[in-house]
Amino acid sequence: MAKSDKEKVNSRLASQILRRVSEESFHFASGIGAFTGESANSLIDFQEKLDKIPLQCIMFHLYPRQPDFESWIRETLGDDYLADQIAQIDKSIKGEGLRKNLLSILESRLEHLKVIAITRVKGIGLKYSKKLIASGINSVNELAEKNPADLSIRVGVSEKIVSRWIQNAKNTL
Repeated sequence: MAKSDKEKVNSRLASQILRRVSEESFHFASGIGAFTGESANSLIDFQEKLDKIPLQCIMFHLYPRQPDFESWIRETLGDDYLADQIAQIDKSIKGEGLRKNLLSILESRLEHLKVIAITRVKGIGLKYSKKLIASGINSVNELAEKNPADLSIRVGVSEKIVSRWIQNAKNTL
């Protein structure tokens, strides 16, 4: 199945979408003026918080009023594809089914973005990007901080090649 143009992203856009945005964090609320004190400053952080916040917060931000999740993802993170996916969530879903549906959409998009973002590093294509993700590396920043000997064992690639990847990751930042 071919990916839609909106789903296709290059490594630079994937990295932009996955970046931390501390000044433009998403602030969760359970009602108008009822902030929970929880905020998300990246798409990964957003996914983690969605798994824990009260269901009332999810319902408040999704509907019936302004679609806050969709707006933050589109306007702040720059991911039109994910924002459109969230906009298309079946409004008849209620309860934990809603949370599960939202998390499923996010998980799928995050995995795609992580794989693409790591291909920004010279010498890393999709095959090795997927191996790095499977070994727990989720970003170019994380790759740049790794020990070559340890990562070489985890990924099954020579330490010399992994050392080059790590240096290239540092050069990419």
